[in-house]
Amino acid sequence: MPQFVRQSLLIQLLSVYLLFIIVVLLGGVGVDTVVERQLQNDAQASELALAQDIALDTSQQIHDAESALVALSNLALQSPSSDTTATIFHIFQSIHSDVDHVYWLDPVGNLRGIWPQDNLGVGSEFSPTQIVDLARMATGPVFEVGIAVETTFNAGVIIAEPMRTSDGRLVGIVADSLSLVGLSTPLTKILPDLLI
Repeated sequence: MPQFVRQSLLIQLLSVYLLFIIVVLLGGVGVDTVVERQLQNDAQASELALAQDIALDTSQQIHDAESALVALSNLALQSPSSDTTATIFHIFQSIHSDVDHVYWLDPVGNLRGIWPQDNLGVGSEFSPTQIVDLARMATGPVFEVGIAVETTFNAGVIIAEPMRTSDGRLVGIVADSLSLVGLSTPLTKILPDLLI
């Protein structure tokens, strides 16, 4: 008779039970690994979709600001006086909550006006100067990342649009600054949920 049959029934039952437990544990570890991998893939896909949505939202905000600045430039070219232009710029800044400041520059890059009014005096040189140099050569909006008004210390995106006459002569530059705080609004809404 085989030795297994000669062993007591208790040992046989314990052996079968231990074998069953080992199979169940190995199966559980396998299932756990598969579920964990699936959850990680789902989380990564969700985070990627969220990142794409935020990127599209930010891109749309910048595109809208660019379009609004082009329209503002056209209005400024058509305005008959400096006072009318100042009023247009003031209204523009007040209705665009995402815009920190609006700047009206002469062709050289000196400030002719800023809204809201700031400590920067009319006639002072606009900073950063790179955006002015880019705008002088461009036919459409140009972008720069940085701080436009040193008194605020708010980094952001600066958009500048050259104001050209119909014959292509540069008569001024319109610029605005969008705060990174404003552009980061979608992130601030979801960040508390991600930290949980």
